[in-house]
This record gives sequence, structure tokens and C-alpha cells, in this order.
Amino acid sequence: MKHIRKKSVISLISYDAHLLPDSIKSYYDYVDEIVLGLDKDRISWSNNRFSFDESSLWSSLQKIDYDNKINIIEDNFHRSGVPIENDTHERNFLKAKCENDWIFSFDADEILVNAKEFFIDFCPIVQDYKDLELMFTWFSMYKEFDDSYLIIADERRDRLFKQDIQGFTADRDIILTSTKLLSPSATFLFIIDREWLSKNLPTILTLTIN
Repeated sequence: MKHIRKKSVISLISYDAHLLPDSIKSYYDYVDEIVLGLDKDRISWSNNRFSFDESSLWSSLQKIDYDNKINIIEDNFHRSGVPIENDTHERNFLKAKCENDWIFSFDADEILVNAKEFFIDFCPIVQDYKDLELMFTWFSMYKEFDDSYLIIADERRDRLFKQDIQGFTADRDIILTSTKLLSPSATFLFIIDREWLSKNLPTILTLTIN
């Protein structure tokens, strides 16, 4: 039987912390470790103070974490006056705290769809590649129906998913930089069939829930 690489996930605790439990539920059963970053002073990357219902979050995470996978790291993640530098520093800091070599990054406002197919069917195919980074098409869900999703995209594009590309996984030795791809303004709605969605995995992987 082929050895399956163990997987770590990093995620962030901030102003949208109330969304984090649902995000973690979507991938919890398929990963081996979840490392959460929280600024010890409750100051954002933009050097603004934030707050959230901490007792509610700790309680929710405790209920989810039946296999003791979750580890919360508190540190100073607002050192720089440049927000993107703080973003990059925190993600690399959390990566260094992971015990496994294959590290995925999912924010609190992101839910995986087809998580089982992604982790069980797709990941084993690519796990032996060196210096691996996986890029996926990103889209925002507006409404969910019984057999489809209504999603937001840009009407100026000549095809549906042209530029909304983000990275969600990397090898431990790959250092994240402060360069990010910025998606164009979302101005148009499309309906995506669930069956089509499953056939196009892993091109489409996440939904925002904010």
C-alpha cells in the first residue's frame, strides 16, 4: 500500500473567528494537524485592535477537536507597518510550527467542497512531487441550491474562471512571499451544477462563507 504523506493545515484567528469552526469541520477528518495563529495582543496585520467571542470559539473548537489535532499559537503578528508583510510573516511562522511536511492554508472564511475527493483521490497522485505548490480556482458562493451553486464572478472575462487563482498548499521548505494575486471585482452571477463541480475537481476547491 502506498504511503500517504501526513498533512498539516494552518489557519488564522482574527475578526472573523466565528466562521472558523465551520471551516475546520470541512477538512478536519482528512488532515493530521491544524495550527491556528492568533495575535497575542489582538491586533490585526493593519495594526487595528480586534475582538471576538473567545469563550464561544474555544468551546466550539473543543467540541470539534475529538482527535486533539488543533494547536493554537499566540505571538506578535503585527510587527510591521505593512499589512502584507505581517500576513506573510504569520503564515511562514505557523508553517515552521507544523510537524508535517505537506502544509495547507485555509482561512477562517473558507469551506472546502469535495474535501474527501480532494484529500483521498487527488492528493496521493501528486504527493511524491518535489517543491510542490498547488493552485486552485477561487469563487465566492452567493446561494446554494439542491443540485447547484450560484456563484459570483466577473462579467468582463472571456471565460468563467480566468484570474481568480490562489495557492492553498505548499511543501514545508517553500517560503511564502508577500506577492499576492488580486482578483478582479466580482460583478456577475453564474450557476454551477454540482455534478460538473465534482468532475472539475481540483480546479475548484473552496467557497467563501462571509
